Amino acid sequence: MLFKIKLEKFLQTKDAAKFTQAMDYLEASKKSFGIELDYQKQVVNSLLIFRHTLEKEGKQVEKSWYMDTFSLLFKIIRQNYYNVSEEYQSIFNLHELLISLAVDYAKVSKCELKAITPANLLYKMYEASQKVEGREGTFMDEYLGKEDGEELIVHLFSSFTFYKGYGMKEGEEDKSNNAHNCRKFSTLSSMYLLHKLMHVCGCGRELNSELKNLFLTYARAYIELTSVVTDLQMYVAYLSEQQRKEIMESLQNQIDTKPNYSEARKAKAHINLNKLANIFRSEFHPSLDAFKAHLGELSQQFFAFLKLDDKPEKGERKFADEQALLIAEVVDMFILGSKGDLKQEDVSQLELFKICLLELAFEQSNYNFDIQLALMKSFERVGACTSYSESYDNLGIKGVQLESLGFLSLRHSLSQLNFSLTSKVQQKQWKYLTHNAQDLSDMKVKALQDFNYGQLENFIEYEGFLAKSYFAAFEFEYYERMRQLFSNFVNGTQLNIQLGGGDSHYSSGVDLIEQGMKYEQLSQ
Repeated sequence: MLFKIKLEKFLQTKDAAKFTQAMDYLEASKKSFGIELDYQKQVVNSLLIFRHTLEKEGKQVEKSWYMDTFSLLFKIIRQNYYNVSEEYQSIFNLHELLISLAVDYAKVSKCELKAITPANLLYKMYEASQKVEGREGTFMDEYLGKEDGEELIVHLFSSFTFYKGYGMKEGEEDKSNNAHNCRKFSTLSSMYLLHKLMHVCGCGRELNSELKNLFLTYARAYIELTSVVTDLQMYVAYLSEQQRKEIMESLQNQIDTKPNYSEARKAKAHINLNKLANIFRSEFHPSLDAFKAHLGELSQQFFAFLKLDDKPEKGERKFADEQALLIAEVVDMFILGSKGDLKQEDVSQLELFKICLLELAFEQSNYNFDIQLALMKSFERVGACTSYSESYDNLGIKGVQLESLGFLSLRHSLSQLNFSLTSKVQQKQWKYLTHNAQDLSDMKVKALQDFNYGQLENFIEYEGFLAKSYFAAFEFEYYERMRQLFSNFVNGTQLNIQLGGGDSHYSSGVDLIEQGMKYEQLSQ
């Protein structure tokens, strides 16, 4: 109850106005729309907004608020450990929020994080970790009522340690979705807790070895999952070159020696291992000869994966597709990392190799959107305008996708002076906006007739989205500048403005390149 009262005070602030409005609207409309509000989601979203507000404004709250919040979060986390919703995988999200709040609390409690001795803290963590047997279902209960921030951190780590082995009794393994998520997200949470401590306490050297062990443990357990690289990427910066080498050797040995390993599972593991290796090497630039040797190994794997793949369903990605996209990324990173040290002949050879490989991969997987985008990027870099236009057409971009992908054609026309796509894009955008205007007009009338004010509100918001479309504004500006360009050209006004690193061209719209860069950032 105390938590609700204090939460209500926050919900009265200006920053929470939109959230409150949305929750009130859903509460009032749940009968007509059949919506049953998830109390857990409400609480978690409220806490996320509240913590963001505190962090932004540099404010602090009373210790009692943290105690009430921790009690509520512990209850929700325990419930989620045994009843994981497939549509709302909230375990790690809850852990992440809990860890952030725990570190915040440690700052305002008697414990000053800067004064913590890392070695002593790590010892306390492992001492508590040895006493977790028999605590199943009592996540953090023993902490409630205490006010020591350091003790909270120690108990968090020991609780995560317990749940990392959840359902792994001798001779049997609980393979349920709940048990899997308990083990997976608890390992990630232990890493995130160490990350926060290393960042706040400045004790990276002392905790680095433990983070490396957790990194390797997680990678060994989930090397076949597509998400493993994304999960671990943020922790790579903490690893030294020697640690990265040890991790790669350990994972490679596991793949080579694991019994009863099917070719398909081994292919998944190899692809993720290659992705990790690419991230590990991003800070180290090899010689051209060493890079070509590495590229040869990746290419051999690509052709081996081609033999494993069957004809994919529409939208499905094959093993060879993943490998081809990885090779394209590796080549791009090497060229960009060379910083102009490569000869133009070497750059051209690498670009040609990449294009040929992607073309072969696309021939095997005609529906792969990502391969087509990678090809477009390569065609634009080498100035292959016709191939670029064909690839863009093959994407089959719909009207709604122009907001994120329409800029590609306009940027290409500016940098390469290739205007074959611009009229098609303009026609598609105009058709999209016209049809939406007509449809929305009819649907708003229908919503009013049905007294469905919720849908009416959605239609009005969508109209606002169309009116504020960044791509539409950019497109209008683009054509206005092009009109000025040709007007100046006809009038004999010669403008020596260079576009996109090419030769001198006639244009008064060079700043569109900068606007385009801004657009790309907004649309990501």
